Amino acid sequence: MRWTSCALGFVAWLGACSPGAQPSPRAAASEARVPAAQATASAAPSSSAVAASVVTPAQPARPAMAGEPPAILAWTDAAAVDELTRDCKFAAPQPSKDDGEPSALSCASGLYEQSCAVDPCYSKDQQECKPRCEKACGTCDARCSESCAACKTRCHDDACRRSCAVTCGSCRQGCLVEKDRCASGGCAAEYKSCNQELVKRWHQGGCPKGCKAYVSCTEKCQNASSCEGGGNQKACQKCTSQCAASLKRVCPEPLDQICMFEGTGPTSEP
Repeated sequence: MRWTSCALGFVAWLGACSPGAQPSPRAAASEARVPAAQATASAAPSSSAVAASVVTPAQPARPAMAGEPPAILAWTDAAAVDELTRDCKFAAPQPSKDDGEPSALSCASGLYEQSCAVDPCYSKDQQECKPRCEKACGTCDARCSESCAACKTRCHDDACRRSCAVTCGSCRQGCLVEKDRCASGGCAAEYKSCNQELVKRWHQGGCPKGCKAYVSCTEKCQNASSCEGGGNQKACQKCTSQCAASLKRVCPEPLDQICMFEGTGPTSEP
């Protein structure tokens, strides 16, 4: 059960929790994380700006309506090859307003997630490592399209141009495979290393003792008569702010924020 005192110290912080943060391996520590649409971030946040967003399930691809062409699920699908025969630079369809998840043909597909957990390693994964995987995929994708265009310049019939498109489709699908390997291999390893460093810092300093004191302090604030039944909120917030100030003196960012939200420190298991 999530520790209840986080409600007082983090009401304003959770109010800012919304979809759109740029993701993670640490799902078991807090909330289940699932792929969700979001824009790529260009830089990691400072330690005081730990990522937080509402967990949102990925939306399944909308089935084709009557009269609509079938959805293209891979660059090697016949429909994708048809498009590449017409244009080697055919782009992955953009998601509709109802379907937030990027197309399966997109280099961003399956990379990003959302979570309300306080986890700086997760933030780094979503805002640094995953964008690198997406960028590398995009570079690979562009090379495939250029090779396809060069191939077509040597063609004199549609069969030849389609053959170029088939090769292009296989090439672009390979870029997606490498993107997935980057995310599941490289990014997972980076997350594990980051998390191990957090756990090490937690146990080397005064965070464990300071966090226990913070939990006890905020529980006293909650049990105070001024806080009962949603009483004097200013007095309650002042009380919990004093608890947080004591924690910050012995536990640096972002470890203090993990304690304030979770009631404990980072776990050794992501």
